[in-house]
Amino acid sequence: MVDASDDGTVRPVSVSPGHRPRPVPLSVDIHLDSRIRRAVDIVVAATGLLVLSPVLLVLGLAVRLDTPGPAVFRQVRVGRDGRSFHILKFRTMVQDAATMGSQVSGRRDPRVTRMGRMLRATKLDELPQLVNVLLGEMTLIGPRAEVPMYVEHYTMEERTLLAARPGLTGAGQLLFTREQSGELDDTEDPEQHYLEHQLHPKLALDLEYLSDRHLATDCRLLLATVRCLFGIGRQRRRTAGDFASRQVAATRGRRTPTTGDRRPE
Repeated sequence: MVDASDDGTVRPVSVSPGHRPRPVPLSVDIHLDSRIRRAVDIVVAATGLLVLSPVLLVLGLAVRLDTPGPAVFRQVRVGRDGRSFHILKFRTMVQDAATMGSQVSGRRDPRVTRMGRMLRATKLDELPQLVNVLLGEMTLIGPRAEVPMYVEHYTMEERTLLAARPGLTGAGQLLFTREQSGELDDTEDPEQHYLEHQLHPKLALDLEYLSDRHLATDCRLLLATVRCLFGIGRQRRRTAGDFASRQVAATRGRRTPTTGDRRPE
């Protein structure tokens, strides 16, 4: 996590599981999580876990049979108000992959397993996050849940994102899924490339989403996500890429307010 001094500079603050820092100050006017959104999260997550339980069991077994290691991968992420939590995913890399390379990976990363490539391509590795949604650590649509080391590089404006629950899907995640992940295969230092060229464009999209968070926006993002998952080739890339491009253009063409009050959706 990060903290800000009186002169506006940002300094890193250690984040550990269960840590509950002071509330994150809002520097832009955004729509926060509402009670209706939380109710929808609970219903959808509970129903999804119940209906998809056979699929979850089969996928978990397939991951275990593919390579040694646990079926579910747990990683510390930073959530609402800077509180850390363990995000859940089906494991897509070899065991102890974090000790073998960077925290970000491209499409051709050798640490990714055969089963992991399929799970990533279909985004089925994200299904265990329905548990995070049910527990209230995440929401269905929102900003990306980032790892602590990258949150240290957020600007004060970008830290506003920490006032909302992170989402299973969102504008920034769609951009990285289709447009950015392949770039990491062609760089010698994926983490540095991510920090210099990819992190802040994603955060700009998430800020734009939270400043105009409505049912219609959520429906567009949900549709873009579905097309990204089940589209074919160029259509899949174009759907996510076009949405991200429109959001970036809106962000650049409209001045983001510098002050604002917390207001529900």
